[in-house]
Amino acid sequence: MFRFIRRLIISVFVSIFLLIVLMFFLEPMLSPQVPPKSILHIKLSKALSESTGPQLSALFSDGGSLSLHEMTSAIRHAANDDRVLGIVLDVQAMEFALSQVQEIEEAMKVFRATNKPSWAYLETAGEFSSGTMAYLLGLCADKMMLGPVGDLNLVNARAQVPFFKETLDRLGIEPTFEKRHAYKNMANTFTHTAFSPEHLEALKGLVDDLQNTIVTQIAERRQITREEVLKWFAQGVITAKDAHANGLVDALGYFDEIYAQLPMPEMEDDHWLSASEYYFALKAKKEGPHFALVLADGQIMRGQSVDDPFGGQQTVGSSTISKALRQARKDEVKGVLLRVNSPGGSYLASDIIRREIMLTRKAGIPVVTSMGSVAASGGYFIAMASDHIVANPTSITGSIGVLAGQFSMRAFLHKWFGINFDSYSSGPQSPAATAWLDPPDAGRKKMMKESLDRIYQDFVQKAADDRNTSFEQLHTVAQGRVWTGQQALAHGLIDSVGDMRFAVDKLKALAKVAPEQDPILKYYPAPKTPLEMIAENLPLQSQTHAWSGLQHAVKTAIHEAQRPKVLLAPNLNIH
Repeated sequence: MFRFIRRLIISVFVSIFLLIVLMFFLEPMLSPQVPPKSILHIKLSKALSESTGPQLSALFSDGGSLSLHEMTSAIRHAANDDRVLGIVLDVQAMEFALSQVQEIEEAMKVFRATNKPSWAYLETAGEFSSGTMAYLLGLCADKMMLGPVGDLNLVNARAQVPFFKETLDRLGIEPTFEKRHAYKNMANTFTHTAFSPEHLEALKGLVDDLQNTIVTQIAERRQITREEVLKWFAQGVITAKDAHANGLVDALGYFDEIYAQLPMPEMEDDHWLSASEYYFALKAKKEGPHFALVLADGQIMRGQSVDDPFGGQQTVGSSTISKALRQARKDEVKGVLLRVNSPGGSYLASDIIRREIMLTRKAGIPVVTSMGSVAASGGYFIAMASDHIVANPTSITGSIGVLAGQFSMRAFLHKWFGINFDSYSSGPQSPAATAWLDPPDAGRKKMMKESLDRIYQDFVQKAADDRNTSFEQLHTVAQGRVWTGQQALAHGLIDSVGDMRFAVDKLKALAKVAPEQDPILKYYPAPKTPLEMIAENLPLQSQTHAWSGLQHAVKTAIHEAQRPKVLLAPNLNIH
């Protein structure tokens, strides 16, 4: 029976593999065309990825899978394309990062300036959950239509942080963490039961600034006062009828009624073109100076980057990014755009990447960093050596600090599994030896404290050097505290606020590229082909033993749990 199931699974994977191979080789012959009098239909059903290339999960969903950069590039190009008569934003997702909404808004601002019609359609915006981000996406268009039975639920920005100390106490797991300094609060989720004063202070400043940005954006787009917007937030769930009557939306209707608001309604969706079809129809026609686009999307770790083709976790490997920057130098690109969307990770890996950025600048190639939703701690570390740092106004950045710790598992393993441990050592152990059964002794605690002092000193000094300021001045805005992009600009941690296109324009100026020239952003490293993704991720080796695989997974999990996450920003769930 097991053999039959294994063969069946392998057969399914092989079939998918052959299908992807066929699609890969047929793609050039099936390249979409842009007919005249087209309506660009942009379906926003999920948050957009920073990375490009095929994801296997996209095969099982309608429409293509574009990155944030590709989506906004398509919108900007459509503004001056006579074949595109208008845009429909089909907003289906409730959860979007505010920074991504603002990137889309900046692109749509360019399109709206051409006076071509743009409509957003929302079946609902919240119901029993927050609809704030969906509503902000709807505001990116000139007009917004809400479903007749939909609701509008504007919810104030808030952060929810889980605290697991009591859970760990009940399980018999003892956390031990050291940090530099008071605002480096990522570990608080394991060591506290509520906010510390510093944790609350930093979080309050962050959330209040994000809420202020949201209120301002709504007031400007609906041309009303901030006081009126605040009343909408205080009202709670608003019915479609009331939303229309109070000017929150421009019309009520079902999706088929959107056709009447656009040019050539008699053709319905026959002349509609998806964003992915439009982008790939344009992709091969671009000419211009080459910039390297290097993505740092995910937790920073040593070694090779990991890219889950099913849309899962990604990591930023120091070896992968370093190789990409070296190749960009060999290719003599005009400039490098580093796009960072990372909460940080390994101190050593971050330092290796920063070194390659410095070498790239030394070679005469300017480097500009564009920050995505988060570029904090290690994410800030790799950005700070750039010629120019651009953050979205709501990017979460800073967190210049360090922490390390461990979870002691002896009591947990004995209490719940009856596991006892005994050991023999040929001699006294170094404090640096792997310790995960018992809390750190005095020697290990001393080593941790000295290590964190050294790393924090190094981090702040390098940040001060890169930002042309003193250690003392940088320390006042460091100490592990996170900031929004707007706050970071005021504190001198970045150079400008703006979207990715603004960063490209800044890079053009530094690279002495004429303003009218449109550069080609070439991904470094190049996106993996479907063949490479399949080869790396599908379990087609029939000799794999389940038990040995489980043992390896458990050992890896334990090892990773004990590895110090010295440059990680706090994990914030902000709505």
